[in-house]
Amino acid sequence: MQKWLRDAREAKSAAWQRLKSSMWPVVQQTVAATVAWWIAAHYIEHHQPIFAPITTIVALNTTRGGRGTNAVRFVLGVIAGVFAAQLTVAVLGPGYLTVAVAVFLAILAALLFGGVRVTMAQAGVSAIIAVATGSSTGSDRVVDAVLGGSVALVFSQLLFPAHPLAALRRAESAILRNLAHALALTAEVVEHEGSRGSEWTWEHLLAAYRRLVDLGEARDNADTAARRSPLWWGRRRPIEWESAYAARLDLLGNSCLTLTRTATELPPGQRYALSPVVRELSDTLRSLAASPGDRDERQRAAERAVAVAARVTGPRADPDSDSEQGPASEPGAGSVPGDPDPGTGHGSSPVPGPAPAEGAELLVARAGVRMVVFDILVFVGVEGDADEDAGVGPGTGAGAGSDEAAGKVLNGAADVRVSAPPELRWTARLPFRLPFNG
Repeated sequence: MQKWLRDAREAKSAAWQRLKSSMWPVVQQTVAATVAWWIAAHYIEHHQPIFAPITTIVALNTTRGGRGTNAVRFVLGVIAGVFAAQLTVAVLGPGYLTVAVAVFLAILAALLFGGVRVTMAQAGVSAIIAVATGSSTGSDRVVDAVLGGSVALVFSQLLFPAHPLAALRRAESAILRNLAHALALTAEVVEHEGSRGSEWTWEHLLAAYRRLVDLGEARDNADTAARRSPLWWGRRRPIEWESAYAARLDLLGNSCLTLTRTATELPPGQRYALSPVVRELSDTLRSLAASPGDRDERQRAAERAVAVAARVTGPRADPDSDSEQGPASEPGAGSVPGDPDPGTGHGSSPVPGPAPAEGAELLVARAGVRMVVFDILVFVGVEGDADEDAGVGPGTGAGAGSDEAAGKVLNGAADVRVSAPPELRWTARLPFRLPFNG
């Protein structure tokens, strides 16, 4: 019963979030479809102006930033289907073979336009409609499609264009939240051995990793919006900088996968020392997910991440460090696990050559922690001393988030400084813009 109630609460929360995030796009689709119907009914002479609002709804029914592209693809599919149908009817006349050939040619023509599924589907559907109802209906469908697509372009590119950085950061937040949740589950498995298997954690982490596909789509849509929406022409550099930051989340996902694998496969005696570190990384990602575009939050995330790295490496670099350094100095973790005599200090100082067999797993896990920390530093855009010497200021985008700067910070050779994240403000040229366009 408790599990059922928990699932019901999660489903209710997810439904409410979907409703809140989708309300404004739904309003846009409704108004745009009504406008397309009104124009088709009053200014175009045909009896059933149904395809114009249908085209508008389908064109706008995609992620913000990709609606203009979707409209163009839809119209191209309709044109390809009607043209293929009229050509086939003219050569073969009506009949079953005509339908088959028209659909085949229409889909082949859609492949020439890029092979996107919405284009191929509309090409096939339009070919069937044109063959079944006659050439006049097919021509009307082309007119309706052009009208509906034009209305969709006006709404998506001129009146209510998507904010590219807002779209990117929504995708970043979703990935960071999922990775934070997966690392929290990893810590739970590590702390309570046998309560849940590592496969259970892997399912959640792989689900989070699949979110990276959404991030790739958001990056493409942001680039498309910057190139095709008049509002963002000439203002592409902040979008390119943020897209470069977002691309590093792919590596962060890989690092979290590696850390989960190594942590859950540690021998029983070595697991507990790592769980506080994994939980701290989870909390860091969760806090960062709440506001990935805030410089102060990025700074705090970088500082927390560096502190986590110090907890797993500090005790090994300083054998005299006290027990407050972190989990590595907890009982049973102050030396390389498996050392028969921890009091000798053999495990708390660097050991040349291969690590002892029983301690190799924990060494790999610590390296996994450092990988996660490194990728966090790169994502938030740490600045190195080389950037300052070169005159690179915060927010310029040059040199920010470089691997070299992150490596220096991680190794203690540079201070933890985070550059100002890119900004892209709405202009005053659109007095009718609503604050939640993005």
